[in-house]
Amino acid sequence: SRAGIAVITSFCIVLYIYVQHKAVVEQSFKGFFLAGIVLGIASLVRSTPILFPVFLLAYLWFARPGNISVSAIFAKMAVMVLGVMMVIAPWAVRNHGLVDKYIPTMSVLGVSAYQGQYICKNIESGKGFDVLGKEAARNRTELALDQGYQFRKGYYQYFFNAKDEVEFSDYLKSRVVQDYVAAPGLFVKCALLNSLHFWFTGQNWPSTMLNTILQLPFIVLAFVGMYLAIKQGKFKLVAPMLLFMLYFYAVHIPVLAVARYSVPLIPLMSVFVAIAIAHIIDKKSQRKSDA
Repeated sequence: SRAGIAVITSFCIVLYIYVQHKAVVEQSFKGFFLAGIVLGIASLVRSTPILFPVFLLAYLWFARPGNISVSAIFAKMAVMVLGVMMVIAPWAVRNHGLVDKYIPTMSVLGVSAYQGQYICKNIESGKGFDVLGKEAARNRTELALDQGYQFRKGYYQYFFNAKDEVEFSDYLKSRVVQDYVAAPGLFVKCALLNSLHFWFTGQNWPSTMLNTILQLPFIVLAFVGMYLAIKQGKFKLVAPMLLFMLYFYAVHIPVLAVARYSVPLIPLMSVFVAIAIAHIIDKKSQRKSDA
């Protein structure tokens, strides 16, 4: 189920952040290689994290201590990428054998982008995400039929030829890009909506309200904890984790976002929520002792 994927993704991300933290602190090639292995596994579960090493490289480059050279940073990140590639290579080879194209993990970007754009265009209808999602699925079916593809109908189109699946996904992606180029305001609208959908939007309006009631205080506490961590001089300690959270959030904004996509970030945010709660408890204890 989708919930099962979210749980596995959360575990892989927490494990990756732990291994990556040790690697950055110890500055060992072995640590960076292990981090790459774990990131590769996480990317096979869900492809979202696969490009994070690019952003981690940029951070480590600009934040490096004076005793660590740029070449050393590049070498360690190359080892991390090697670890990632070793894990995803069998899947990429399998994909190439099926469709004669390099696809490192999965080919659903076009489908997700089309669904996200359709929901954005029709959000004012007042229909829930589940209804709009099913409408988008029916539209994809009609588009696939118009293109002459053979497939089994459903919420997703189950193509009898793997190449057709990739071609159709690319076709949907090109349509979405063309729409955004023709109407940049639509892209801005969708990005702004997705920035909220990522945290709060469920399959219908009641679930969205419940998500908002639960998530909003949690997010506020997380931001308070981030502020306190930075104020206490722990920025370098938490910066890679913050960078990953920002990256994971940002990659969903142009495509498609619903509240369940934020689930893998909950364990990481909980660290900062705990910092905020501990600070509040300490303040209360201090007031009682002063009284």
